[in-house]
This record gives sequence, C-alpha cells and structure tokens, in this order.
Amino acid sequence: MSEQSNFQIAQVNDQLRSKLTPTICAAIALQGGMSDQEVLSEASAILMNVPNDKKQFKVHITVGVVACGKLSEVFKSVREFNTFKEGNDPYGEHDFGSFLADGEKFFWKFDYYDTNFEFFEEDGNRVLTIMLADEY
Repeated sequence: MSEQSNFQIAQVNDQLRSKLTPTICAAIALQGGMSDQEVLSEASAILMNVPNDKKQFKVHITVGVVACGKLSEVFKSVREFNTFKEGNDPYGEHDFGSFLADGEKFFWKFDYYDTNFEFFEEDGNRVLTIMLADEY
C-alpha cells in the first residue's frame, strides 16, 4: 500500500472510532437486567455505514470487556486514543491501540473483511475488536 492509502485508511479508522459515543455505549450497556450474552449479541449487531463509503463497520466486544463493567470508560478510551507512533502504528493506519483503565490493560484493533465478513480483504469492511489484553 502507498503512504497515501495508509493515510486514507487511518482517516477512516479514526472516523469510525469517533462513532463510539455515549449513545452507542448506552445501547449495549448492562441495563434493564440484560444478561452478558444479550449484551454481547447487541454489541456484535452494531453495524454502521462508513462515512462516504459502501463498506460496513462492526464492533465486537469480548466477554471480558463486558464483564469488567466499564464499557463507557473503555469506549471513551478507544474513541480518544491518539498516541500513535512508529512502535505501535508502523504502517500509519491507526488500526491498533492499547490503554489502561482502572489498572486493567485493554487492546483494540481493526481487521478488514470481505462483504460477508468471512475473509480478509485489504481496506474492506472493518471489524473493531475491543478486548482485555489477557484475552489476546
């Protein structure tokens, strides 16, 4: 990939992370007696159109992240992450980050899939996975 296309990928990834708003968080938060499985189902079902694109964006939150009970704080940390440098972003795509929340280490990463979300496709549909570091 060229540097320009890496820059464009980074821009889209940054736009998508910015969509992790408190409203989205509230939609999947443990409210109204939802079980962990119901929360995971709801979180996995979030699909949004990528700005100015025909691709889709899916958020996957692991069981450990749901169980920690800090979704709002975790989403905020992913949304506001901006410490990209060569060591954690060698291609300049803004597709991975790690942070601490309440002493626990979290990772987030983008993966790229084809239309059916089955196989890798360069600059395809995006899946943002948010996990505890020890779930990696």
